[in-house]
Amino acid sequence: MKKRELKVDELHLYDLYVPIVESVDMEVKYDEGKKMVKEGLEVLGDEYLKILDEAFSNKWIDVYSNKGKYSGAYSWGAFDTKPYILLNYNERLDDVLTLSHELGHSIHSYFSRKTQPYVYSNYTIFCAEVASTTNEVLMYFYLMDKLKGEAKRYIISEFMELIRTTYFRQVLFAEFELITHTMAEKGEPLNGERLSEIWRNLYNKYYGRECVIDDRNKHRMGKNTSFL
Repeated sequence: MKKRELKVDELHLYDLYVPIVESVDMEVKYDEGKKMVKEGLEVLGDEYLKILDEAFSNKWIDVYSNKGKYSGAYSWGAFDTKPYILLNYNERLDDVLTLSHELGHSIHSYFSRKTQPYVYSNYTIFCAEVASTTNEVLMYFYLMDKLKGEAKRYIISEFMELIRTTYFRQVLFAEFELITHTMAEKGEPLNGERLSEIWRNLYNKYYGRECVIDDRNKHRMGKNTSFL
């Protein structure tokens, strides 16, 4: 689809980061964003909606940007505290999706700390992202029904990108770690040349049917993985 929409003869990995729909300049006030999140997640049931109300009314969320505040969004807390969400809400549609994502983390933590003793209350990153991604997916379905025109095209495009990065990119990263750790356990050497070869072979496996895998892609590791 990217190849068709971008009208290119060859699709390179860097082309995947070119948007095919312009970002929608749609203002969503925080109160409206909260309402949208509740409507989008109501399929999770009454208990979940009550916890959402608790999060909104009991100061779980630091909503707006402020001097000295970190950018982005994050969910945190301790075993004997309520979950806390660091948010930087800028009254845009993307911020509604971010809010639902972070609430997925926080409510996961709420249930885990409520039902497990301290020693078992933490969870792996993989499990954490299941809860937050589930919330995002529900919001995408909700927004695809709610929005019209260019805004709907934008949401569909963003949903497709979520699928690509979650089910292809993250699994590729996991397979890279599995291969390299297995080699290390066997005492096999892991030099730069071998790591680069594994990296490129995986990109051929995951994207080679549709994309041109340039030689430089074998070096995209470490801090640069966010580019992929």
